[in-house]
Amino acid sequence: MITDYEAHLAELTDMLSAENHTAACALAALPMKMRGFGHVKEANIAKAKADEPTLVAAFRDPARAPQAAE
Repeated sequence: MITDYEAHLAELTDMLSAENHTAACALAALPMKMRGFGHVKEANIAKAKADEPTLVAAFRDPARAPQAAE
């Protein structure tokens, strides 16, 4: 998981812009969701991994990112 995180950080620093800043912050914070011990941690890792593809897509193409309700 550390190698994946480092790869994401490298991409974030290379492609960071004002448009994808929110998605970049969310991607960088994913490890904070992977907390706990035993089965609790495993469940949290699964949830974070499930969110990852959506956040990566939003980072790479901010125009397709879900918009918050105003």
